[in-house]
Amino acid sequence: MTTLASPGPRTRALLLARVRLAQVLPGAGWLPVAGILIHGGLIALVSLVLADALAPALFATLTLALSGLLCTTALLGDLAPLLAEDPAGDWVAAQPVSRRDLERARAGVLVLVLGSLGIGGMLPASLLAPEDWSLGQRLALPLLGGLQALALASALTALLRAAGRSATEVAVALQTLALLGLFAGVMGALSLLPQLRAVEAIGAPWSWLPPAALGTLVVQVSGTPGWVWIAIALALPWLPPAGEAPARGTQTPLARLLRPLARLVELRLLAPAQRAPFRFVEAALPAERDFAVRAWPLGFAPLALLAAGADPSTEHGRGLYALACFAPAAYLPVFMTFVPTTATPAARWVLDAAPLHARDEAIGARWAVFVRVVVPLQLVISGLLLAAVSAEQVLTWTLVSLALSGAVLAVAWSGSVEGPPLSRQATELGGAFEGGSGGLLLNALLAGGVALATWRIALGVPAALGIAATTLAVLVRAGRRPGSQA
Repeated sequence: MTTLASPGPRTRALLLARVRLAQVLPGAGWLPVAGILIHGGLIALVSLVLADALAPALFATLTLALSGLLCTTALLGDLAPLLAEDPAGDWVAAQPVSRRDLERARAGVLVLVLGSLGIGGMLPASLLAPEDWSLGQRLALPLLGGLQALALASALTALLRAAGRSATEVAVALQTLALLGLFAGVMGALSLLPQLRAVEAIGAPWSWLPPAALGTLVVQVSGTPGWVWIAIALALPWLPPAGEAPARGTQTPLARLLRPLARLVELRLLAPAQRAPFRFVEAALPAERDFAVRAWPLGFAPLALLAAGADPSTEHGRGLYALACFAPAAYLPVFMTFVPTTATPAARWVLDAAPLHARDEAIGARWAVFVRVVVPLQLVISGLLLAAVSAEQVLTWTLVSLALSGAVLAVAWSGSVEGPPLSRQATELGGAFEGGSGGLLLNALLAGGVALATWRIALGVPAALGIAATTLAVLVRAGRRPGSQA
């Protein structure tokens, strides 16, 4: 009788690594190619501007800072499963594999994915570095980018594990700060370029931040903070993964605050067949961790416009305030991209088994997104603008922005939502800017044009109320018309 030889430790580790990669990067092979290209493209553009203008240590620090912010957004978004426990961990552990096989597979996946993301993203900075850089410095910069990605993953893993039940809220806050830093940092660095020319190095306590600490190693190998972060990076494979975030409740303070509005929309604006899907999506979608971490930070990211020169005393500054007020309408395709997101797609049977037309479900879901995403985001941004802009002007912009958001939801829904609500794992949807980037750009241009037009013609509150009321009437009538397009 022929017996099959048991696979060796290396083969077992490779098989486990391939299974894990298939979970984290479905259909993408062994490397996060899309992420590397996006990171590398952005860093290349910044490097072209900064390469010949800054001291070596500062150039390395700023490019590493951009890479670090991009890696942080990826680690909290599309690559978040890397930091968490394997959802199939119990099944995998029941197979004929040892604990060491699991550890080797996890270490290999972390180093491969994060190392390639950091190294690949920093390659353009290495190639475009100042001409007086040595070969050793050019080789060190991408390597430091890979180590920084691993170090950030270590820090985020420890932080999310310590956060416990608040891990989702912490992740949303960190993702928001990272995106705000990304927007404001790039624009701020370009506007402050003359002052940065005179800076030779980053002083304490900022020198302990990963980009500054590792960037210093390009010109000074003895930098202590840099070696501390390298040690943190190398410790990543031995850190226990962040625990699975507990299910988020639907009865949050925000849900209770918006309940009167949700009740009004349900009873007055929706047909009876559209009310059940409205209630389902309105309650369940905001409770999905993947939706919260991916969607909310992107909505607040345009507030970085306010740090880029928004000043109510200048014409340019007032225009930036108007653009910031219309951010919810501009970013709606991003929010709609994640509407199918759920950690439990099998629960869709509740809706799939109901005698529910796809059109009614889409209309109910659109209004749920409007109530639970657009309205609170709009109110927060408008409230912040009240500190610098008159209440009348903010109210005018807010009304027109809400009307535009309703129109965008109706028109762009079918092209932006890749499946029924709450039907697919987040890893199956890709990133926010993949696929439909042309539609996102077109919508952003439309929202920007409406914002500037509303500001330029000094539209008053009565006119804005008329626009909002007319848009509402058209949307409600179209939604209740039999056979109209969803």
